Amino acid sequence: MEGKHLVITCSLTIRDQVIQTHALIDCGATGIAFMDQDFARHHEVPLKELREKRQVEVIDGRTIESGDITQLAEVGMDIQDHKERIPMFITKLGHYPIVLRIPWLRLHDVAVRFASNTVTFGSQYCVDHCQERPVTVQGVTEEPPEPVYQEKKLWTADIRGLRPFRGNIVLLNGASFFRTVKKGKLAIFKASLYDINKAIEVKDLKEKPLEEVIPEQYHEFLPLFSKVLADRLPPHDHRILIIRYDSRKARYRPGDPSTKCPEKSWWL
Repeated sequence: MEGKHLVITCSLTIRDQVIQTHALIDCGATGIAFMDQDFARHHEVPLKELREKRQVEVIDGRTIESGDITQLAEVGMDIQDHKERIPMFITKLGHYPIVLRIPWLRLHDVAVRFASNTVTFGSQYCVDHCQERPVTVQGVTEEPPEPVYQEKKLWTADIRGLRPFRGNIVLLNGASFFRTVKKGKLAIFKASLYDINKAIEVKDLKEKPLEEVIPEQYHEFLPLFSKVLADRLPPHDHRILIIRYDSRKARYRPGDPSTKCPEKSWWL
């Protein structure tokens, strides 16, 4: 690795499954730890949505190109005998599945020996929370291979060619059906509508042009058969006359000139 990076091996516990991997110790100032989003998706890591988005800065103060952090994973991490439960922000990392940063180093008061490429967990915090005695971990000497995450294949139905149906269709109650199955005279299978449609190769039904449906002698009336025009309402007045009723005054009858419209009236 030519001394460019300090990388240590570790294992993550996710849903009772132990995953062997490696982590880069970084000198970034923000964020305790990070997990690559492709790594999390491949191993189906349970994720939690953050209440507020978080920005992450690289060492020169610029924000990372992958954008704001919106998800968090909480996993168990073992570095030899050093064991802890650690939250990790989900982002696009690329080459390294896990990145541990300065807040994590400061929390455990890790002693890093760059000359020997070792990391020692010997602080009082680690003895109280992570392991019984100090642990020294040797960094890897060869660059880890580029991770390759293969997409999981989706299940596809095995659709066989249809054979001509021979037999009678009858209606059976539960008891008769059970007795017939018990005698071994029935072959039971199940299929979804998707399987059936795919088997018979149902094509999308499209509406034919009106010219092909309406006889030629009625083509001058084609607009009358248009669904778009039929869905439009004719011009109409939505206003509603609201009248306050007063029993002490003469009643008002709309359209009757012999009655007078009350003063307490208005249009909506």
